Amino acid sequence: MSEQKFVVAKVGDLKEGQKKRVMAGTQAIMLALVEGKYFAVQDNCSHRSASLSAGELNNFKIECPWHGAQFDIRTGEVKALPAALPLKTFVVQVEGGNIVVLL
Repeated sequence: MSEQKFVVAKVGDLKEGQKKRVMAGTQAIMLALVEGKYFAVQDNCSHRSASLSAGELNNFKIECPWHGAQFDIRTGEVKALPAALPLKTFVVQVEGGNIVVLL
């Protein structure tokens, strides 16, 4: 199965340190801009499926708004319980003025 590309936003839609929920086909993704680089992870917390885009972003760490689980947006790695499973991460590319996520 080959990768699919989805345009999820335009360059300039996010300011440094911001995040937002976007859709890549049927996949809900939290897109973030940290230190000038875009990151994409599944938007649903692996603990109880809360929308991570509603959580607090602090540098490379996103905190779930429901129970406080924390994840590294670069790797998906769990940084604080109660989550035990890492997040899916996605490759992000900038093509022209578009932000593209690969699934």
